[in-house]
Amino acid sequence: MKNLIIIGNGFDLAHDLKTNYTDFKSDIKEHPEKYEILSINNNLLLASLLNGDKELWSDIESAYFDILVHIKDRVYLQNNYSPVNRYTTVKHMNDDFEKIKEALCLYLLSQEKNFSPIVNYQNLFNEFNGRDTVVVNFNYTKTVSEYLLDKDIELIHIHGELEKEDNPIIFGYAADHKESKKLLTQNNNDFVRNIKKFNYLFTNNETLLKKHLNSEEYNVFVLGHSCGISDGLVLSQIFMSSKIHQIIPFYFKDKVGYFNTMVNLDRVVDDYSELEKDRKSFNKLLSFPDSHVMPQKKEDPDLVEYLSNILNRKLPLEEKLNVMMEADRSANEFNF
Repeated sequence: MKNLIIIGNGFDLAHDLKTNYTDFKSDIKEHPEKYEILSINNNLLLASLLNGDKELWSDIESAYFDILVHIKDRVYLQNNYSPVNRYTTVKHMNDDFEKIKEALCLYLLSQEKNFSPIVNYQNLFNEFNGRDTVVVNFNYTKTVSEYLLDKDIELIHIHGELEKEDNPIIFGYAADHKESKKLLTQNNNDFVRNIKKFNYLFTNNETLLKKHLNSEEYNVFVLGHSCGISDGLVLSQIFMSSKIHQIIPFYFKDKVGYFNTMVNLDRVVDDYSELEKDRKSFNKLLSFPDSHVMPQKKEDPDLVEYLSNILNRKLPLEEKLNVMMEADRSANEFNF
């Protein structure tokens, strides 16, 4: 049984790294001198985002797409994204977006320096070592890499890495087929410059992932990823694969964290089609009592035992219970 571990921003946050959009936004406002080299004072897009009420990275990506589709509607842009309405071309906006990406890289590099390992995660990756495991890292940082230096675990930086020219960061909008087609009808390639589906093809990361998804049955472990639609293109490939065995979420803090991940996962899968029941991804998600809280700085001695039980389980929980019930019924047939 193969194991696939999804790593999201919550993994960095668990290490006390300030990698939320609000942290980045605050740093630019409080320390503008750090970003002077990027001439961000004249960045219309950044000015709009800094003055807005956006709080999530996915909000920024969605705002970028919304601006794209309304780029010719000056009134709409003035009412919702001023001073973006002053752009005369999409290329000009994309150039500013590139500067925001460069600023983000500078900021995250400064945050990486604050990394310190957590015993819980050392134990976690020790448990996965040598078990035919691949890690799909949606973060730009190298936090998870620190735990895999001496491990027999493959790592795919699906969204690129900081300071890696051959694997540049992918920061943009995950347009679906319908949305991509709408942009392509503009007959101007600048409209799709920061659409994720096109940028994935600049590396072999997605190809490597598909190779694993098609090889054999696998468990999915979700660590620090909300499973939001901003990463829907890749997540749907993972969760909708016929090879998926069960989905084990590490939720943030409490039932609310589990609930948010559960609902987001349901948004990115196509479980409302005519798929057979045993193929529906949502049915393979472990329930809250059988999931585990996302480890933070504190000690959590139950983690290794929990992982061991999950990794050695041969059947999904629901199926295992059905087998046990069937065994009980069979035994009772001989009790007169």
